[in-house]
Amino acid sequence: MIGSQSRNSQVKDYICHHFAAEPYSARLAREGSDAKGLKNIHVPENVGKMIQLLTQLKAPKRLLEVGTLGAYSTLWMAEAVDPECKLITLEADEAHAAIARDHIERAGFTDQIEVRLGFAESSMRAMIATNEPPFDLIFIDADKENYPLYLELAIQLSQSGTLILCDNMIPKHGEIGAPDPSDLEAVAIYSCNQQLAHHPRLDVTLFPTIVGDKGRLDALGVALVK
Repeated sequence: MIGSQSRNSQVKDYICHHFAAEPYSARLAREGSDAKGLKNIHVPENVGKMIQLLTQLKAPKRLLEVGTLGAYSTLWMAEAVDPECKLITLEADEAHAAIARDHIERAGFTDQIEVRLGFAESSMRAMIATNEPPFDLIFIDADKENYPLYLELAIQLSQSGTLILCDNMIPKHGEIGAPDPSDLEAVAIYSCNQQLAHHPRLDVTLFPTIVGDKGRLDALGVALVK
């Protein structure tokens, strides 16, 4: 076992070591992000593998990611799709978008992945306004205070059978299900959870995940559009 690490952390390390081999492209993005000083807030390997397998099972022709950062999760998903799949990823920060494009180019996915610069809400509303074709899979991992809005827009960009994935659905702090009103991120996440649980077009569950060096319990929301 691993010294003083919590059991959760040991379980996470075990899963990452045995069941979440990091693709070369994702490793390039992770190492590049670290070298360029990006915050270490991308998905861990165990969640990356979960997202990759769900993507592979869905076999999307059109895939939307809300929140790019350094394209780490982007490339986990890109490794799971056919070459004809179009992957669009939305990023508000110009520097992050430039870093992501560099990682995507180095990984050889430039023709398949499009990084759209701009606020996610604006980009998603523009897609709706221009009747852009629906997506088969949508992954949301962005600013948490806007999760309820992103979910509503994602549903509008979906069709029957679309899979919507939402990361970090258990806040870092506070009582489970009863957030401190001053914690706006937690309030938004639980509001989004209520949307997921009660939306008439969604069939949903939360899959527990283990994240961070200390083994914090989190969850990945998995919703199938009816």
